[in-house]
Amino acid sequence: GRPVFVGRAREGLVRPFVFQLLAMDPFAYDVTQTNTVLGNLAGGNNTVTNPGNIYTKPKITIVFSGAGAASVVLTNVTTGNSVTLNLSGFVNGNTLTIDVGRAAMVDQGGANQYGTRLAGFLAFLTLAPGANTITWSVATGITSVTFGFRGAYAWRPCTTSSTAPSSSRPTRTVARALPRWS
Repeated sequence: GRPVFVGRAREGLVRPFVFQLLAMDPFAYDVTQTNTVLGNLAGGNNTVTNPGNIYTKPKITIVFSGAGAASVVLTNVTTGNSVTLNLSGFVNGNTLTIDVGRAAMVDQGGANQYGTRLAGFLAFLTLAPGANTITWSVATGITSVTFGFRGAYAWRPCTTSSTAPSSSRPTRTVARALPRWS
């Protein structure tokens, strides 16, 4: 909203006021990106470690060696969230990038591939702080699956669950008293 003026009118050129700031992304991130390649794509457990103290949103890159399976489930066992994908339309040399932060899926040419999602929500595929157990159901036609992310850090302890994004955005009121000029 509008600034709220505090004090008497006509106090000079400098007036104290109070206003709210809205941080669209209130977290600090690691400078370097962490890339973790899943080693077990045939239904086994893989560990991806988020060094931060709050959830982070990875970019997942899938490289194909042939046609993928018609139904592949990617699950973060730690958070309990999963996404089911139809990868049968991809061929050797294709790449699919899942950007969890933007809830988008694109191929190597940048074309939208969101239609390959059969079930689940991309925005919930976050990585919780610490070790995350990731499972991949079928390895058919897949060369590699890589999680790329930066560790996220909150400026204060979060009062909501750190495993999933909160629907409300935090705000902070800042008030500063300015010196009075005589």
